Amino acid sequence: MKTIEILYNFTPYQLFLEELYEKESKANPGVHWERSIENQYGFIFLKVEYGENTEYRLQTAIKITFEIKNNKIVCSEIYTEDPLKKEAIEKSIQESETIRDAQWHTEPNNTWYHDEETTAYINIADEIAQAGANCSAGDNYAPGQFSEIKVNSKGIFLSQINLHNSRSIDHKNNYHMRKLRFFIPLYKEMKATRTIDDTMYEIGKMQISFSDNSSPVNRKCGERIVEHILQQQQIFEKSGK
Repeated sequence: MKTIEILYNFTPYQLFLEELYEKESKANPGVHWERSIENQYGFIFLKVEYGENTEYRLQTAIKITFEIKNNKIVCSEIYTEDPLKKEAIEKSIQESETIRDAQWHTEPNNTWYHDEETTAYINIADEIAQAGANCSAGDNYAPGQFSEIKVNSKGIFLSQINLHNSRSIDHKNNYHMRKLRFFIPLYKEMKATRTIDDTMYEIGKMQISFSDNSSPVNRKCGERIVEHILQQQQIFEKSGK
């Protein structure tokens, strides 16, 4: 699936998440509140978090886990910092026809997200990530080409991370430690946190970080990814955008 299509499937959950966020932030206005929605393989996570006027080291107030099963999406777990809120959230999910009857659309008729510029960056990220998808052991991502897709108030975070055999003492010469990350800002002047060990690239407003500490025998996929990054940089620069 394309990332645009996955983001389309987020729509009812983003609306539900926004309602939860509004309730929490209005009830406790003295702290910084954040909300995010993530897709990791067959799961969707909704989070409402808070902190002392900072986005870092946030505490989780609410976390709801949905599981994708045969294109049906079901709620599998609800965590609330305040146990009294859990029952109310369960009731809200049951009463929400949109959430209760949600389906995972594998071929949605959707080719646009947020705005034209954001959509273009998402499609470029897909083009680059394709070089690593199904490239080697550990590269079986689902439902798209990333191990994590996350949206919060800053923007869209796309991660393709392969750590196959990296913690196995039996594969000292055959392991993967490849990390490809994209940050696409939804609003001006938003920046992702830099990772010191990664090589940073930029395509317009999109930031890309990449590192490959895999064993030498497993670095061909990483080399392909870098080639695709540089190709997309050239294409973007020639377009004059």
